[in-house]
Amino acid sequence: MRLVVAGPGTGKTHNFRRVLEGAGGGLALTFIRALMRELDRDLGDLAQVNTFHGYCKRVAHTLGGTDGLSSHFHYFPFLPRLVVEDLKVLGHGGLKPGEIDHLFHVMEDEDEVLRMSLRIGSYYDAVGHTDIVYRVQKHLEANPEAIPEHGSSLSTSIRTSISWTRG
Repeated sequence: MRLVVAGPGTGKTHNFRRVLEGAGGGLALTFIRALMRELDRDLGDLAQVNTFHGYCKRVAHTLGGTDGLSSHFHYFPFLPRLVVEDLKVLGHGGLKPGEIDHLFHVMEDEDEVLRMSLRIGSYYDAVGHTDIVYRVQKHLEANPEAIPEHGSSLSTSIRTSISWTRG
């Protein structure tokens, strides 16, 4: 796995192309949609190019769903808003969507609200922006044999990421 930090016009895409050609292809991930489109245009012949969240969504669909989701689950970016409303009905009022997202970011596995949020998402057979990453990470952590292969170093990179997220 390589991390490149550099400004515009410094040859990042050229370097990525050389690395991908040497590896026989691979995976290019970014958090920015506009950059994903540029990378796909410039490197799409050598790599699967996705946003990080889009990749997690693709992996979850490929796995046939995860953690209570069907393989045809829906991607609903505003799911945390719906979850907050449902949690109010269930006696957990006063939460904001950002607080739900935060629980997924810090992976508070034992938090009752996080577990309820997952169950609500499963009930609707839907995922939002943050819980899809959480669900995929948890699934791959429990099932490392399911980690997709994309060139020689990706599975090692994902395994390393999984172990790092747990502290």
